[in-house]
Amino acid sequence: NFYHVSISDWREKKKKLMSLVDWNDPQCQFPDHYTDYHKHMRAKNGRPPYTEKFINIFQKELVEFANRNDCDITVTALWAQKYTHMQNMEPHTHGASGYSAVLYADFYGAPQEATRFWAPFKNPVDSLDFTHCPKVKQGDLILFPSSLIHWARPNTSDNPRTIFSFNLQFHKRS
Repeated sequence: NFYHVSISDWREKKKKLMSLVDWNDPQCQFPDHYTDYHKHMRAKNGRPPYTEKFINIFQKELVEFANRNDCDITVTALWAQKYTHMQNMEPHTHGASGYSAVLYADFYGAPQEATRFWAPFKNPVDSLDFTHCPKVKQGDLILFPSSLIHWARPNTSDNPRTIFSFNLQFHKRS
């Protein structure tokens, strides 16, 4: 199941969100994108120092997602990524269990594209692959099963495509 959420009070939340990250950190600059993922995965708990602030900013949306699934959730990983002109992310998954999310912080629409998803099965009618590219706008959050293959095609825009991504684990409520 996909969950598509438009963040409430986006302008205010975006100001807080974008100030959490050092966008000029040379450790996070790679040829095909900016990411602080590797820097923080080396840390003791694999979470950046801004994790609790992030959770507080988006507490309303996270609680709603947990309630819709009748469970509690834990953010197990969080990172920021930015794609400038012609930068991309290769197909990958986030593991075999839980949910992952993409929050579109800077996203300006065409020619930019949202994350693409690839179903783990073929269309039974024509044997073609199922792919899906959701229609999103800045301030949208997509939550999806972590095991789903996804990728970002090259950003053909001169505007940056900035996302925050995170992984969630479910916990049954007592």
